[in-house]
This record gives sequence, C-alpha cells and structure tokens, in this order.
Amino acid sequence: ITRSIQDADGNLYICTAGDGLLHIDLKAVFSPFELVKLNNKKYYNAHIWCTDSIKNFLYVNGEIAVFDNEFNYEKSIKLITRLPYKVKSITKFKNQFFLGSESGILVLDIEGRQIDLWQHNPKNGLSIPSNDVTNLLVVDDEICVGTRKGFSTVNASTGISKKVDAINGSIKTITKTTAGL
Repeated sequence: ITRSIQDADGNLYICTAGDGLLHIDLKAVFSPFELVKLNNKKYYNAHIWCTDSIKNFLYVNGEIAVFDNEFNYEKSIKLITRLPYKVKSITKFKNQFFLGSESGILVLDIEGRQIDLWQHNPKNGLSIPSNDVTNLLVVDDEICVGTRKGFSTVNASTGISKKVDAINGSIKTITKTTAGL
C-alpha cells in the first residue's frame, strides 16, 4: 500500500505498488476489495494519486488518469516531459500538476507539458532539501515537500521555499488535519 484516501460516502481507495487501485465500501457489512477499472483495464500499476475535491488524478506509467468524484474514468493526459523520472508523488494546484520524483519536482501544465523542474541547489538555502521528493501536499498556496533529507514549504507560483523547517531525515507522508500539518 502506497497511499489511501477515504471519501465522504465511506469509500476507501487504496493505491498499491503493482496491484492497481483497490476500492472497498466501508459502510457495507461485507465488501471485498475491487480493482478500479481504468480505460477498460482492471489491472495496472497505479500507486500515486491526488484529488482537488472536484476530480481525482492518478499517475500511471507516464500518464495522468482523470476520474470524477465517484471515481468514474474520464480521460488520460499523456505527459510531455523529459522522462524518465521515477515519480513518487503527485499533487495539483490551480492549473498545474506537481510530480515529486528522484530528480526533484516536475511542474506540468494542465495538458501535461513540462514547465519547470525544481531541484535542490546546495548553494541556495531556499531550495528544496533534496532532489529525492517522496511526498507533496498543497496547503493554501504552498506545496509541502517531503524529501529523503527533510521537509520544506514551497510557494506554488514561484518555486521558492518560504521556509525550511529543521526536520532532518526521510519524510514519507505528509498529512493535513484540522490541527495543521
């Protein structure tokens, strides 16, 4: 299991590294896991996803699959970028996608074209802590960035870290709660 999310209707979606996207109805007395169909395929390697409360976005082998709130497949966006990057996380802010990879943060427009690549710069204390980005989360107009060497927040419009917290070590998950991060 690489990621999970529960919606307001009691559905649990679980991303896996190799077994696809699984669904379970938590309100049902008995609900076996079901594979979510993507473009009429039931099995695919889909372990990275995000939501913007209107749509769900799933990164699958160089494409971003778009689903509605009920997880009905709508379309795929083929990425036009200098791949291969090993993508580990994805988030969306306004009309841009941000993909965390082993090479930094790829910034893509809504059509999947690469706009920028944000990377660690050892000479710049306001860059991300490491190129090995493990998790991304949008909070207001900032992107919270978890890396193998710490945590930072980045202005989503400029790519400049507003602050770098004194957290050292590998960050695997970032969660937003009512109390904050």
